[in-house]
Amino acid sequence: MKAGEFVTKNVGLNKFVTRIYNTTGLSILGALGGAYAGMSIPMLIMNPLPTALIGGLLTIGSFIGVQAMRPTPVN
Repeated sequence: MKAGEFVTKNVGLNKFVTRIYNTTGLSILGALGGAYAGMSIPMLIMNPLPTALIGGLLTIGSFIGVQAMRPTPVN
């Protein structure tokens, strides 16, 4: 049995892997979107303080989001 077959047959593992892939994809898109916004908005380029404040708030928000993704047992 290959690893892909094992993951698709195991419901709990399938849910876990799907959640990890979705979270990782959203994180990458968020990072790329933030980098693009930081490069294209002139106010953020010229003033480092708002950029640092926004980055700090997003970091705290990501910590809260990670804490909300606690593992749940699958019966």
